Amino acid sequence: MTEPGLSVRRSRLIDADVTTTSTSTAPRLHRSLFEPPGLGDQLLESVRDVVQGFDPVDARETLLEAGVDALDGTFADLLVDVADGDRRQFFRLLETTRRLGHGQELVDDRIAGATPPLFAIASTTPTIEVILDGDWASRPLEQRRDVLDLLADLARGCDVAIVATGTARRRLRADHRDQVPVTNGSTTSRTPDPDTIADRVDAALASLNTDAAPARIVGLLADSSTETLSYAEIARETCIDVGHVRTVAERLDADYGLAERVERPDGTSCLSLLLAGRRFAETVFGSDPVTTPPKPSHDSRVTTTQDGGEDGQNGGRPPGEAENAAAEDSDAPRGWVGVEFASRRRHEAATAAAEPGELALVDAPQQRKDDVREGEWSYDADAGQLVVSAQYQNPLQYWTTVARALASEKTWNRVLTAERLDGGDTDNTAPLAGLEMNAPDLLRDLRCLGWLADHDAHGEGYTERLRGARNALLDMTRELAREDYDDRNEFRGEIVRNAHGLAGVMVHLLDLAGVDVVREVRLSEFSRHFDSDARRDLVQTLVKGDVVREVRLSEFSRHFDSDARRDLVQTLVKGARIQSRYGQFTGERQLFEDREGKRESVPTARADPNDPFGSLLGSIVVAGDGVTDLADELRVHLEDRADVHPDAPEFAIRVPIRESSTRSSVYRAARGMLEARNLSPTREAVGLLAAFTATPYDVVDAIHHGLKTERKQIGRNVRLDEVRLALSTLPADRLLPGIANSASKGVAALLAADAPLSQAELCRRAGISTQSWRNHRDDLQLADVVRLDENGWRIALPFATDAERGDRVLPWFVDDGSTTQDVMFDVLVERVDDTARLADPDDPVGAACYWPPDYSGVLEADPSMGSLLRLIRAATHAPEPEPTSSTMGPRLSTAPIDTEQSGLDTFESSAD
Repeated sequence: MTEPGLSVRRSRLIDADVTTTSTSTAPRLHRSLFEPPGLGDQLLESVRDVVQGFDPVDARETLLEAGVDALDGTFADLLVDVADGDRRQFFRLLETTRRLGHGQELVDDRIAGATPPLFAIASTTPTIEVILDGDWASRPLEQRRDVLDLLADLARGCDVAIVATGTARRRLRADHRDQVPVTNGSTTSRTPDPDTIADRVDAALASLNTDAAPARIVGLLADSSTETLSYAEIARETCIDVGHVRTVAERLDADYGLAERVERPDGTSCLSLLLAGRRFAETVFGSDPVTTPPKPSHDSRVTTTQDGGEDGQNGGRPPGEAENAAAEDSDAPRGWVGVEFASRRRHEAATAAAEPGELALVDAPQQRKDDVREGEWSYDADAGQLVVSAQYQNPLQYWTTVARALASEKTWNRVLTAERLDGGDTDNTAPLAGLEMNAPDLLRDLRCLGWLADHDAHGEGYTERLRGARNALLDMTRELAREDYDDRNEFRGEIVRNAHGLAGVMVHLLDLAGVDVVREVRLSEFSRHFDSDARRDLVQTLVKGDVVREVRLSEFSRHFDSDARRDLVQTLVKGARIQSRYGQFTGERQLFEDREGKRESVPTARADPNDPFGSLLGSIVVAGDGVTDLADELRVHLEDRADVHPDAPEFAIRVPIRESSTRSSVYRAARGMLEARNLSPTREAVGLLAAFTATPYDVVDAIHHGLKTERKQIGRNVRLDEVRLALSTLPADRLLPGIANSASKGVAALLAADAPLSQAELCRRAGISTQSWRNHRDDLQLADVVRLDENGWRIALPFATDAERGDRVLPWFVDDGSTTQDVMFDVLVERVDDTARLADPDDPVGAACYWPPDYSGVLEADPSMGSLLRLIRAATHAPEPEPTSSTMGPRLSTAPIDTEQSGLDTFESSAD
């Protein structure tokens, strides 16, 4: 008697009860199992076995308790009738079973609550043979996984044999090792210079011992939150000599294409995981990419003296640092946690998303970090940009993490060295001469730099005092975790205030030293983890900062209700107030300080009516799915003057809000990533990347996963086929923002192809119907994104093949330098029923054809033209609109007055 279970094999079965090749979707697979002569007899035998001896009521209850509850119990009723011998009901049961999930792409409760639980409780064990071929392998990942999930459910009561060879077997091994028991089986020698990700993975699987150093290092990278580690970090975690790590890194890069040798912005040599490496790790290690080997004793740890021991002794804890215990969830990680280096992708995306002083809203989905206490840090010395990143859970945890990262040893040893603070003076004859101003009393009064004492007002002394402030803050979080306090709420408030203070001091100190701080605030699964009080705290907390902060929100539009949105907005505005300035005066102290004693203790700015606007220090980047919906709410709260104190000076803080990605941000992101690949951006490449992608985050991901580092022609221009290759690594929902889902899926399938596709093959690979493609292909053709010739459909970019590599294939209007208006005229000629309207400048549609063009009538008549217009504007390098600005502070007089310049020499003491 056969046993239930799931197996994968290469050869066919001899005596299967049913064999099916219909595996494109799980519902179709399920239907095929019960097409005559399928499993009808086994279904009847199973139900009789289960309910034998029960009366109809008890039989129905038995089935429902076993999970056979499809169709609100109607399926169980049919089974009971059939068990009683009603032959007509048997044929109705077969037809009902075949129709379960009809018209659906994925399994739903109608299938999951029908045959799988019935077979699971029956003694009958049907044998099912499922042949997976290239059709299944070409389906989207979600559909493939759904098919395998159904087979796994059936395997609870059936002997399910998957017959897979070739592409299907590689798919199982690469993407579905967590679902099916795949073994490597026979292997072949590595494919020389593999061109595709699948080829690279297969070659690595055939050649690498999974217990050897290369595979362990790939697994370690996959297990890293940034997928990038320095050679020293790899050596420390694997107990491998740094020299050998360097050799392995070269092999993983040059021979296998699983990882790439890169440099961090500060010049540190690193190894960064590529998409093929991630697939390899998933195949070998499953959902748990790597089990970190036992760490050696502290005496044998590899230390990084460059960071003053931060990653060395005491289990990696810098001397004097307390354990971090800021995350207060009972299941949250405890103990010391380090400040990690941010990946190149994160650095480039965050710094590209907004200009200094801007608040950018970026619709880019974000991922959750395992340990929310772990901050990330990176620094580009050439650009003078520091990125500090932390995921938000609550105000205490967030500000503690940010303050700790800003005041970490990485900052003191690589950015704000004592020598730099003193302007190169080692004798303390000109202390703090490296700052924009260095008088201690002015630094305290105007910039509100705390922990600055006159007797320690020099580089070495001040850095030690700020180190002490950092350690004291972390000591307080440890005391909080141990419940070592009198009043919990008061103690938490004290921690938050100290964290705010240290973070603010560090941001202003870095600004005085000429460093732009990019702060990234990451938010994920917001509605699930935050109650109303926590949401309000988040909003109130975030506004105490201004430097380039990136607020990353996961599934924003789905999870955020109106209260949470309001709280978030209030937090952003509060942070912007604290980390802003007018001349050398902090915006918060001058405009919003409600403690009269504090206001009287510092000079009051005398505003220049001809220049009455201050700015954010750095920029804020809010990133998450759907966050552009926040724009109006942000403007309302930024303009709210209820908290402005009555004696506030006559200046305001201007905050430009950018709601969409720009070509400039795409250029910055592309330039940074391409330079890391030894490539140079071109005008055409930037225009096409801006046209096809939604955000700088997508650009950096595309280049990271799609392009290798150029080793021969250093600095050459990126080719158009490389642009296509990069775009092909993006998921469909990150392509052509605003376009219909089925259209973006079709474009994704064409980008991934290496030859023109027939319409049937295109739709099969994209997982869409031919009707869906017909509904949207005309617009794509009008924009020359896709083309149809005698060979089939293709993207208007060269294939990454020997035949077309380096060719100049691109949309016609990019090639001939046409303007947006030129292209839109051609589009409208095809789209407008009455072309005479285009000759009438007073016609709402015709206004688009005259200078200056007005497209509002076109968009009102056909809103779907919006995505097409966005694409064309980006590709033709049309002028970009300036972001709208809001102001924080008092309502200003519009009449300019000729007076002294604002700044350090134009202040008056309120005490006078």
